Amino acid sequence: MSILSESEADKQRKKIIEHHKAIELQVEDRRRQKMEERERRLREEAVEDERVAKEREKLQKQFEEEVIKMKEKEEQAKRRAQVLQEGISKAFESSQQLKRDKRKSRLQGSTTEGE
Repeated sequence: MSILSESEADKQRKKIIEHHKAIELQVEDRRRQKMEERERRLREEAVEDERVAKEREKLQKQFEEEVIKMKEKEEQAKRRAQVLQEGISKAFESSQQLKRDKRKSRLQGSTTEGE
């Protein structure tokens, strides 16, 4: 009977060892899966970060271009306003000169008539 019990004990030990190996394989497999999942997530985050950075850069460039366009429009509007103002000033000066000339002409006419 002792041979039988030794054989059974060996079987039990082998079962226990196989069970431990199976558990170790499962643990190792889970660890590997977690590592792969972490690496995949990091790659996805890196891709997303790059996409966001490119989008931010694109939007920044668009913003800067819009600011430049707005400044150019403002400068054009200022130049037009300045040209208009100069035209108005010249017209006013011309009108004033005409009035002076007419007055002078009337004054000279009345002085010649008085002589």
